[in-house]
Amino acid sequence: MKKLLGILMILGTFAFVLSACGRSYDAVLSYDDAYYADYSDYVYIGGDYVYMDDNYAVYEPLAIVPEQYYEEYEECDIDWDSIYGSTVIGAITVSRTFEQSLQNFATDVVVAHYVGSRPFGQTLTEFEFIVLDRVLGNAPDRVFVYAETRRLPNVYSSSMLVDLTFNHGTNYLLPLNRIGLAHTNTHEDGYTFIGSVGIVIDLDNPHNSVRGTEPLALHSQLNFNARGLTGADIVSYVEDLTRYNPPGRDFIRSSNIEDIIHGSPYVLIIDVNRPLRLSSEQFITCWMLTDIYYFTVVRALKGDPVNPQAIVFNADAVSSGERHIVAVKPNREGGTWYDFTSRYSLFPMEQLDEIVAILNQQ
Repeated sequence: MKKLLGILMILGTFAFVLSACGRSYDAVLSYDDAYYADYSDYVYIGGDYVYMDDNYAVYEPLAIVPEQYYEEYEECDIDWDSIYGSTVIGAITVSRTFEQSLQNFATDVVVAHYVGSRPFGQTLTEFEFIVLDRVLGNAPDRVFVYAETRRLPNVYSSSMLVDLTFNHGTNYLLPLNRIGLAHTNTHEDGYTFIGSVGIVIDLDNPHNSVRGTEPLALHSQLNFNARGLTGADIVSYVEDLTRYNPPGRDFIRSSNIEDIIHGSPYVLIIDVNRPLRLSSEQFITCWMLTDIYYFTVVRALKGDPVNPQAIVFNADAVSSGERHIVAVKPNREGGTWYDFTSRYSLFPMEQLDEIVAILNQQ
């Protein structure tokens, strides 16, 4: 794998546009050995981790794709075996319009004022906004939006970096994707911009609206340069487009044990087995630092999980051979990988009687 990466670093970036074949990268994620988190995390495929953004665009490092995944790309008419003698996913980019991005990825749309920004982790910036109005979703009064703005030194990485500037007092319309995993290091009210390079709409001066470093007008059916176009017109347009958007993945935003137990589909006593991947193997840790362990269900206190295999833990939270109580949910319907339902879903065995009492009250 490392040899392949070295060769491709020299040969430079290459990309395949999959939008024409009508197949999103979700297909690969349907397999049990595929795990993903929100923007700027990895997908586990065939023994390697692939860096993805919120549009499921795959960036370096590259992954050798095992044969069972070939069928997912047959519609795209791509001769994968001709690429450097291997079946490789390169920098797969998905070209979408503003409207498509809104309908595919926006879980929240807010009118907001800029507060400030600060570096976050290795490659990200955290942008803070005060919410003035909610067009879609139930965002809190203050939101924190994360975007990749820096590269690690000497690392071959995506060229799709966000370069956004904001003015205090300007009314911005922000289409956002809510971060829905309890394991993230971000603020609990954390979001990402939709579109891998960020989409920001200036309601006071619509012609200043951008998609990354480019005018948004280049990527939209709406003419943001039209004379007489008002912020109210744009809000109405976006509201109509996102009217049927489903809510994003979420976790229980409470530390109250009753809320966690009542809100979790599964409460399990587990034995922690060998690790599948430890946090030290993660390449970029801006979003989360996690350990993934195989586990055995000793006793199901709530729910009847089907063929559970692995749980994602916060880094250094557990070790092989330990026994714990966990409140979890599958990372997808029918999946065999499990995530915490909250940031406080790991319990010591000493709390067993308390948890059983809570369950008996349901």
